[in-house]
Amino acid sequence: MNYLRQNAERLVITYVMDVKPDLIQQLNLKEWFFDKESKALAWAILALYRRNPDMIEMDPVEKLDAVLNNIDWNRTRATEEDIREYVKINMVDDETMDQVIKYFKFIGMMFELYYKRDDMTEKEVAAIRACADRVKRGEVNQKVIDIVLKLYDKHVGDKFYNKQMKQDIMIEKQQQNKQKWL
Repeated sequence: MNYLRQNAERLVITYVMDVKPDLIQQLNLKEWFFDKESKALAWAILALYRRNPDMIEMDPVEKLDAVLNNIDWNRTRATEEDIREYVKINMVDDETMDQVIKYFKFIGMMFELYYKRDDMTEKEVAAIRACADRVKRGEVNQKVIDIVLKLYDKHVGDKFYNKQMKQDIMIEKQQQNKQKWL
């Protein structure tokens, strides 16, 4: 499990590039990626996906070359060799990959909230710190996930540029309202 946590960014990038390119629109590229290679690749994949939504059907070598052509080399210190080495990772099965993606999104949201803690109440900051302590101990349960999601929705959700995530949140709110009416 430690291997999956340490390589979550690499796994997510490779999965997006090779299996599910539309997932790139559900990730906050500005805040959730920390590796210089990941950031460069994520932006390049997004640019390629916007121009060519059928990129999944491209030949893998051709796709990697197209992604490399979209990288803004002025914004990263990574070399082409670094990037090619970065995407060479053994993929895991689909069920495990779903867990890696959930973990990646959860950690990304938590870090983003932590960076925006100046806009939160003391109680909310304490809740984020308590969640972070549980993550460090490996004791993440549904309650911790719900706290992070609720705070993320409250403080970042409306400002997040991701259209798909906004639509998902709106649908969920509509379903909740529908349940109240019933």
